Amino acid sequence: MIIDKNFVYIHIPKTGGTWMRNMLRLLPSFEHEYAGHRLSIPVEHRHKPVFTLVRNPWDLYVSSYTHFHHNFTRKINEFDPKTPLNESKKFLIDRFGGSFYDMMQHIDFFQDFMSRNYQGLDCVYRVLKYEKGLASELLGFLEEYQVAVPASVRTRIEQLKDSRFNSHQQHRKGGYYSEELEKLVANNDSYVIDLWDYRCPAELKAPS
Repeated sequence: MIIDKNFVYIHIPKTGGTWMRNMLRLLPSFEHEYAGHRLSIPVEHRHKPVFTLVRNPWDLYVSSYTHFHHNFTRKINEFDPKTPLNESKKFLIDRFGGSFYDMMQHIDFFQDFMSRNYQGLDCVYRVLKYEKGLASELLGFLEEYQVAVPASVRTRIEQLKDSRFNSHQQHRKGGYYSEELEKLVANNDSYVIDLWDYRCPAELKAPS
């Protein structure tokens, strides 16, 4: 969570939040950052506008899987091999050590779907859509609320416009979603899907 003099930003995992936090810390009006994925806004800041990011849930889970699975060995080795199998390492093994199907079954068992993050927000908030481009969405928000953006910071933000990380247009493909898994996401993430009108991208579906 980022606390700015003008607003509050709530970080929802795998929606582009790392880049967003990096940019918001550059603003002169930046005040404080809370570690982790905190959802509850401190009382003294609840009068400020609040924004967060949202992303197509089907795309989000594929992104999460490919990121952790392809970097699995490195991330596992970040833990001291001499220590017992701690909760963090067990989490990585259980969730990302197998197939995409295994990861989705793990999420289903623990009901760890992305919608619960938004349902847990106890405030009125503005949503910026990942698919529209992080840079343009952020600049639009800052301009709307008349937040001062130094030229050097604006340049840093605008540099993302030509980057593949600016939106979901990373051309992820593959038969990740069988009919079973597609329905699993549709049922458990209906809150996000219905509110922001998402559909499972055709390029992520398994051949029928």
